Amino acid sequence: QLKQKNQTLEDKLAQIENHSDDMRTKYENETFEKLRQQMSEIQSIKQQFETIHASHSSTQQMNDKFQQALNAKEAQIQAKDLLIVNLNELLGKRNADIDVIQQKLQSMQTENERLDSIMQHAIDSKMRSLQHSQAEIQKLKLLVQNLQADDNI
Repeated sequence: QLKQKNQTLEDKLAQIENHSDDMRTKYENETFEKLRQQMSEIQSIKQQFETIHASHSSTQQMNDKFQQALNAKEAQIQAKDLLIVNLNELLGKRNADIDVIQQKLQSMQTENERLDSIMQHAIDSKMRSLQHSQAEIQKLKLLVQNLQADDNI
């Protein structure tokens, strides 16, 4: 009977050990499977992070290029603004010079008109004097002719 109890106990022990082995195997398999899934998720997250990081790096590079282009455009605009300011100053100086020249021209035209008027008056006066002198010469010629005619008689 002891042998039988001992055998029963050994059977139960073997059964418990088998059950314990089964449970340990099941637990290990489940644990390893969960660990594999978690490692796969971690790998997926790592790939996503690397993709996002690469995209961010690419975006940062694009932002840097756009910023450089923007800075270049702003420099061009500033250079053009400076050029416009300088040209406006030169234009203002030219306009002032033109105004001075127009005033001088107006003054010279006024002076020419005055001189033309004086010259016309002088010409008219000389013409009257010449006509008067010709009339006098004509009178003298007539007088000389009359005197010659009287002398011949």
